[in-house]
Amino acid sequence: MKFSFSTIYLFLFAQSFFAQDSTFKEIGLNATPFINQYLDFGSGNGEFSSPYMITYEQKFGKLGSRIGFGIVSRNSNDKPVNDKPTEPEFYTNTISLDARCGAVLYKNLSSRWDLKYGLDAVISIDNSKNWTVVKNVFGQEVTNTNSIKDWQSGLAPFLFVQFHITKHFSLATELIGTAAYGKKVTKLQSSEFPEFDTRQESTSLNYNIAPPTALYFIVRF
Repeated sequence: MKFSFSTIYLFLFAQSFFAQDSTFKEIGLNATPFINQYLDFGSGNGEFSSPYMITYEQKFGKLGSRIGFGIVSRNSNDKPVNDKPTEPEFYTNTISLDARCGAVLYKNLSSRWDLKYGLDAVISIDNSKNWTVVKNVFGQEVTNTNSIKDWQSGLAPFLFVQFHITKHFSLATELIGTAAYGKKVTKLQSSEFPEFDTRQESTSLNYNIAPPTALYFIVRF
């Protein structure tokens, strides 16, 4: 009997803990690029903006989890104006990926204001490659390549302030601090003279506090 009452008590305690606050799911969109481009609020002069374009959060009572990511990719090909075989053809390939995953705690400030805080694990990958293709004096095709592979990973504590306009829609911004380890590899390569190829590698420890300049549109359901 003691075992039964203890089991029921623990079950009810766990249920009450996770049911103290309503559970919900939220999808957020980083609206900063839209605002800068179309509404001209101090637009696009190189100010920092969060790289996480889409976020997802799920709350379980007092605790929650969230993920976010952003990706930018570009490919281009510039051909010679006069289409001469002796003029080079330029190619560019770039991709930037940022992702995070973390735990969230909650503090209700008022009926419309919420404060969220916690810790994310973050990773950032920034790869770029540009190369030229041209024929040498012997008519052989020569490729010269410059590539950079840069990545960082670490931890990022955050403060997230959210203002509820309606029950299902809100605006938010956040303050993020990041401590990350990074590695960068730069290569110069030539198909004509491979003996002169170079490779440079560097590592770094980076600390950064990002101001709350990103504005998120958030839908709760």
